[in-house]
Formats: sequence, C-alpha cells, structure tokens
Amino acid sequence: MADSRTRRRTTRQQRRAYDAFTLNEFASQLDELGIEELANYFAVTICGQFAISGVQVFLRTGPELSLTASKGLDEHQPETLALSQQIHSELVNNKSARRFDGVKTHPTLSPIARAFTVWRPSLLFPMVHKSSVVGLCVTGKRLDRRPLSEYQVNLLSAMVSHVSLAIGNSRVLEKVRETRRIIENMHEEKKAMDDNREDFIRMACHELNTPLTIINLSLNMLLEEQSGKLTAYQKDLIEQIRQNSGRLAEIHNDLITYARRKIPAREREFTEHDFREILNHAIENAVPLFAERPDITLDVSVADGLPPIAADKKSLGRALTNVLQNAIKYTPESGGKITVDVSLKDDGVVCSVTDNGIGVDPAHVDRVFEPFVELIDTGKRSSSKTGFLGAGLGLGLTIARDIVVKHGGRMWLSSKGKNTGTTVTLRIPATG
Repeated sequence: MADSRTRRRTTRQQRRAYDAFTLNEFASQLDELGIEELANYFAVTICGQFAISGVQVFLRTGPELSLTASKGLDEHQPETLALSQQIHSELVNNKSARRFDGVKTHPTLSPIARAFTVWRPSLLFPMVHKSSVVGLCVTGKRLDRRPLSEYQVNLLSAMVSHVSLAIGNSRVLEKVRETRRIIENMHEEKKAMDDNREDFIRMACHELNTPLTIINLSLNMLLEEQSGKLTAYQKDLIEQIRQNSGRLAEIHNDLITYARRKIPAREREFTEHDFREILNHAIENAVPLFAERPDITLDVSVADGLPPIAADKKSLGRALTNVLQNAIKYTPESGGKITVDVSLKDDGVVCSVTDNGIGVDPAHVDRVFEPFVELIDTGKRSSSKTGFLGAGLGLGLTIARDIVVKHGGRMWLSSKGKNTGTTVTLRIPATG
C-alpha cells in the first residue's frame, strides 16, 4: 500500500515537474511570434496539453474582442464579443478563470455568454495586461468529458498570463515601430522639402543675378545723367530705387551664402588672425547699421593677451556682423544697449553679444538658428532691416552659425524669456 502511494506521489511530482518544464518552454517561444501566430500557437498548445475539445482566443481590437484563433471547432462563431466599459472593469478586477455556467447568470458578463449560440464553452480566462484587457480565452470540455482539475486550471491560468504579457509587449513594440516609421517618414518628407527648398533657392539666386546687375547699371547711368539732366525729385526717386535695389542685393547674397553653406571650407582659406582685428572689422561693417539706430549704445570689452585664431577674416567678420545686426533688430527703440564681451576660456576665444531686447522663450532657443524661422508675428515686422523687428529672411544667425562651425567652433543662444534680452555666444578654438 505504501509503495502504491509512493508511486502515485512520485508520478504527481514527475507530472508537475514536466508541466513546469512545459510551461517554461511554452513561455520561451512567445517572444519570437507575432500576435496572430502567438494566438494560434496558444490555442494548439492548450488543446494538446490538456486534451481539450475546442479553444477560441479573442483579442482586443478597439471596443470589441475579435476571434483571432480557433482550434478543434468546426464553427468559428461568434466572430466578435462586445467589450463594454462595465465588462472591461469586471474582467480587470477579477482575472480568475470563470465557469461558463456562472458567466450566463452574471449581471455584467452575461452578454458574453449569450454570444455563444453554436457551441457551449466550459471555462473563460480573462487575458489582462497592465490593467487592460487584451483578450479572452474560451475553452471547451476535455475530450473524455471530465472537467479540468483545479491544478490544471491554475496551470492554464499561468499560461494565459504568459500569453497576455507577450501580447501586451508585442502591441507596445508595434506602437514603437509605428511611431518609428512615422518619424522616419517625417524625416524623409522633411529632407525632400529641404532639398526642394534648396533647389528653389539655387534657381532663384541664378535668376535674380542678371536683373539685379542690369537694374544697378541702369540706375548708375541715370544718376550720372548720361541720358540728360534730372530734376531733384527724379534724383530722389532714383536714389530710393537704388537703396532698395541694394537691399535686394543683400538678400540675394544671403541666399547665395546659404545655398553654398554645405561646401566644405578649405584649410588654405584660414590664416592666423587676432580676434580683436576681426571684431573691429565686423563693427566697422556694422557702423551704418548703428547709424540708423542712434537710440542704441554699443559697449565693447576685449580681454588682453588673446591668442591667435585660424580664420577666414572676411567670413568670420560677416558672422559677427550678422550677430550684431540681429541684436539691433530685436532691441526696442528706447534705452537699447548692446554689449560685446570677448575673453579666453578653455583654450578658445569666446565672444558674447548681449542685448536688452525682446528675448526668446527658452523652449525655442535652438530654433533661432533654423533657416527662415520667424518666432514673432510677421505682421509686427517693420520694413527696415535695422528698425525694431526689422524685416529679413531669417538667415542671419543660420549663416553665422554655419561660418563658426566651419571654423571648428560653436555658437549658441541663451535667454531667460520674454523681454529679458538675449545673449548670442560663439567660441573659436585658439591656435596658440
């Protein structure tokens, strides 16, 4: 008798060890399957492992559960099960297996039972992942008509938990992949837009070159009175035309510079210079700009003993001029002040241009370097290139940063917000 009990106990232990091994093997396969493959694998495994007559696996698709896998049944109905908020809450709050007879009389779950008109299931297993129903597993009776034991129900519940986790993770991964695809498509569309824009800019530069040249030659001939004497009024009109033509020429030059910005700089263009010399050159170029804004004061401080830098004097000077012009445009017309501070930090020459103007939202400081970006209402723009909120293409700082980067340096902007002023800083590595 003892030997018989021992053999039965040993058999149960062996069976449970085998079931644990099977459960582990089952779980290890789930991560390698897609959601539909996973549901089918689950249904086939249940039928084989527990000798069940029929299995249906319903997975959530929006506000309902849709039949995804079926095994051992000739009829596949129902195709869907309604998943109301009440049913969802009930399944989440009580994830345990349910007898079909109990579901039929349940005040909340009875609609699920009524949907089964072709065959009568035995058990329902809610499939829940992170407080959300991902599906429902419905099983029939065993082939020998005997009910599943409590141990088998618990084992099947463990398998349902593994599948629910795998399905939840798969859907998260699907969302990640979809988001990645959307981002990649956005990058591709942006690149196509950027390419089209640059093609247009190159074409516009080419097309504008000849008419601007002819306009300026014609205006010079008129002002030299080669075609006859002009009245003072006529001269004034022609001078206004020439000034505005000059503004168009500056915009044309900005577009050319922007179109060429990806052309790598050649080392032979850089020679050693004193940064103070380049800064003075930039300030000289900006004198006409400050002359148009006598309301702004300029304060310049340059540290002594700065080491030389390798630079293209003309282009780096232009970058500094662009920064100064940007500071002028965004400084109001009363009490304006621009401060330029140059010092040596971390083996590099650092130049900061600070104004007490309108400032920039800290969340948007990186956008000021994007081409053609306007962070203010364009309706508030003035027509002057140096007046407060003066007109422009939004290329000044873009071009300046490109030039600084080609010099092996970097440029950044800082501001505490609206009406707090702005500081644009550039750093150029020293050679000495």
